[in-house]
Amino acid sequence: MSNRRFHVPIYAFIFLFVALGSNAGVSLPDPDVEWLFDEGSGDVVADTFGATNGTVVGSATWTDGSLVFDGVTTGVKFPDSDLINVTNGPWQNRTVIAVFTPADVGISGQKQVVFEEGGRTRGAVIYVYEGLVYAAMWNRAEYNWDGEWPSAPIASNTAHGVAFVLRDAIDAVEPGRYEMWMDGQMIASLPGGELYNHGDDTGVGHTNANAVFHDDDGTGTDRDYYSGSIDSIRVWNVALLPEQLEHAATSVEAHGKLAVRWGTLKTAR
Repeated sequence: MSNRRFHVPIYAFIFLFVALGSNAGVSLPDPDVEWLFDEGSGDVVADTFGATNGTVVGSATWTDGSLVFDGVTTGVKFPDSDLINVTNGPWQNRTVIAVFTPADVGISGQKQVVFEEGGRTRGAVIYVYEGLVYAAMWNRAEYNWDGEWPSAPIASNTAHGVAFVLRDAIDAVEPGRYEMWMDGQMIASLPGGELYNHGDDTGVGHTNANAVFHDDDGTGTDRDYYSGSIDSIRVWNVALLPEQLEHAATSVEAHGKLAVRWGTLKTAR
């Protein structure tokens, strides 16, 4: 596997989620699950809070606070978790924020999964495909929410923060319950409903076991590999407030890493 590192130029300014510190008086609650990719070596991705650790498959290249995925064989597998996908559902509120730097957003015909939970019937996914990043959710049983797949243009070799938010959903499809955010700006507010328990584990950097994409593709395991680095993924079982997700056009200077951390954030919680 290549050891290339996808540096952001030292003088570049990157728009990222900087709700911590950028808006006076605004703070974030601790996430329920937090993967910071700080390990530097080995085949374990640890949850800061110890509940949901993952195992790296393929050849991992660790950097300063990030994990590089080769787009071919590298992924992280997480088991079913009460905090993410089983037992404690249905979930009326959920926020997932991923900070990552894609190597090539234009790979023809290849979905590049950054994060996915669940399977074909119920689940959610953040993925890159042919110059766009998608943040999707669906619940195709119980009350039959077919799902939403909002998207936005995304650049290669640039750090981005992408989030989906499920907000005060109920057991029915209602307007404005599902949101996509990117780099602190709301991309879409769309109909949605609550997310019931959903198996098939969780995958980072690939589809672990089944997903649903905008073209209804996604059946299968160990596929849809992501090329680039991932700096952090956080999961909250609350819907973060708009002021927590928004940010001013704040310049963040790169520090010679794959991606500037979404808050130098690790110490600011």
